[in-house]
Amino acid sequence: MASELAETYPECVRRLVGILTRIPALDAQVAHVNGHAPPGVRARLQKVEQTARGVDGFGPNGLLSLMSDMMLPKFRFEGGDRYQFFWPPPQPSLIAQMVQAGGLAVPQGGVFGPDWHDALDERDRRRREESERLSEFYEKREREAEERREAELREAHRREYGY
Repeated sequence: MASELAETYPECVRRLVGILTRIPALDAQVAHVNGHAPPGVRARLQKVEQTARGVDGFGPNGLLSLMSDMMLPKFRFEGGDRYQFFWPPPQPSLIAQMVQAGGLAVPQGGVFGPDWHDALDERDRRRREESERLSEFYEKREREAEERREAELREAHRREYGY
């Protein structure tokens, strides 16, 4: 039995993964056709797995999907590859997907890179200096305005009372 499993499993997985990896492209074409159906036409094409299995859909209260719910472990550990499944295939991190899609702008001269912590410290230092400069500026303006008000009050008092 062990020999039969060792002989059969890798070939079955290879064939099944080959089919599963081609399904998303056809499902995308199905979605395109369905999205461009004429107004009033309610009939829609079904995705590959739905058609193959003769079902209307998948979900938590229904059938599990081979595309999203099935896991096929590797039969043997393969050297330095730590990913343990043939299916589902490993997915890049969300940040890698965003960068690849162009949805994550990396600013020129930004805080990215090996010295990002130094760049953040420098940015924060400049912000503190600017904040202190503005505080001093507005405090000086407030003192000058207060001195003008006091001078105006003294002048008004001198005119009214003569001293």
